[in-house]
Amino acid sequence: MINNRRVADLNRAARAKCRDFLYICNEIGDFRVFLTSTLRDAEYQDKLYDEGKSPLRGGESWHQYGAAWDIAFRPKDDDKGATWAGPWDQVGQIADMLGIEWGGLWAKPDKCHFQYITSEARYKMNEFKESQEA
Repeated sequence: MINNRRVADLNRAARAKCRDFLYICNEIGDFRVFLTSTLRDAEYQDKLYDEGKSPLRGGESWHQYGAAWDIAFRPKDDDKGATWAGPWDQVGQIADMLGIEWGGLWAKPDKCHFQYITSEARYKMNEFKESQEA
């Protein structure tokens, strides 16, 4: 099972957007943001689905195609702490400014989720779905 936290595992376009996003977020406020998930495989996504932690099965999440990442917050004076309490609206505005889709605006909000969908990612998702139908 794969569930990485590395920016390098995102596709080229998402990687650039994520780096800009992290840089800007970490320059403001009393918190820093850090990645909790970037690339996942279908098996790990199915595990999250089975545990009720995601409404999406393997193949349905942009994480699988290197186009999505999740974050959490860390106080600036704490290198190991992590919290889900933070300035979500502020980071959502930063994402919007950069053209990144924020899960906090969805009908069923997923505040920690950000994605940058490219035609390359859409192609990979379609390929995966076609391979499952064959």
